[in-house]
Amino acid sequence: MSRESENVENIKNVENTSQKNTVIYIPITQDRVNEFKNQIFPLNSDILFVFDIEDTLYRIDKEITDLKLKIIREMAQHFKISENEMIKRTAKYTKEYGSPMRGFYDHFKIEPDVLEKTKDVFVDLSHKIDFDIDLIQFLKNLPGRKICLTNSNLKHSSHIFKLKRFDEVFEALIHCDYGDLKYLCKPKEEVFKFVEDIFQVKNTSKIMFYDDLDENIKAAKDRGWNAFKVDLTTNTIQEIVKNSIKTI
Repeated sequence: MSRESENVENIKNVENTSQKNTVIYIPITQDRVNEFKNQIFPLNSDILFVFDIEDTLYRIDKEITDLKLKIIREMAQHFKISENEMIKRTAKYTKEYGSPMRGFYDHFKIEPDVLEKTKDVFVDLSHKIDFDIDLIQFLKNLPGRKICLTNSNLKHSSHIFKLKRFDEVFEALIHCDYGDLKYLCKPKEEVFKFVEDIFQVKNTSKIMFYDDLDENIKAAKDRGWNAFKVDLTTNTIQEIVKNSIKTI
């Protein structure tokens, strides 16, 4: 069978095995825990697989990285600081807050809609983001329940979800609420507890967590989660998940 024929066959397999899947989009908001808890079945004895999205389920390519740098330059002009200073602050806030946006809220006192617009530009790169047939099939066959936990906002993450066909696989997408000036994001402990509360987790060792940032891995482990660092430059996410399952 030729490579092209094999790809066509794989696409058919994915389409034939796909089922109607309704994703629940959940903003990380403490005062709405009970509301979302009523929409989610308790975890019970199942394994819960929790994935970050960017640089975990797929690798961000150079064009998207260049676009992020363009946004940094524009924001530097807006804040009247140098590009180098803006890059330093972006890295600093990412490490301290888990999301640079969260740091900009606190230190520059800007309105949420200003930073909300920065995510809109990624829609222009839709043609650069394709779905991975093999990954979709792998995730569908993974035994257990599956969700995503991202520091992105709803507009950006849900857009990626549809483009990558993750909406066929995951039952929930838990995302940041940029409309809240005090929004929570990884690696804050409250974020991981939020997930536990919504799924009514009684045993955190039932959670398998995958992320590309060390600070998020540490925070998850501190809650008793099984947490695994993802580096897509050395292994595929499929390989990482397969190896991680062997450790429990």
